[in-house]
Amino acid sequence: MQLERRKYLRVPEEAEITYKVLPDFKTSMFITKDIGQGGLCFYVQEAIAENTLLEVRFNVEKIPFSFKTIVKARWLKRVPNAECYEVGVEFVNMPDHAAQHLMQYIKSFAEKDTH
Repeated sequence: MQLERRKYLRVPEEAEITYKVLPDFKTSMFITKDIGQGGLCFYVQEAIAENTLLEVRFNVEKIPFSFKTIVKARWLKRVPNAECYEVGVEFVNMPDHAAQHLMQYIKSFAEKDTH
């Protein structure tokens, strides 16, 4: 049995994300894998070094909800048989209103999953 190492629950969410590695001006778009109160996982084309700061804009169409925040890359792994990587990031300075919406969304998702 594998123990959960994460501090926060994550829920699967395939949403469009726009991100840029700071301080660059170039933005890229990709899809998220999952999201949690403390961070998210999404796919990128290029390798991103640990502790790199990124600006992300995240849209959840189901609720409708979007926010922009700074995140810090915590890990990176190559996706087998694909030309991309998964990157795990933690939120650095998420706005309070976005954190509240996100917590409500995760809580509602978790409640649906237990019924």
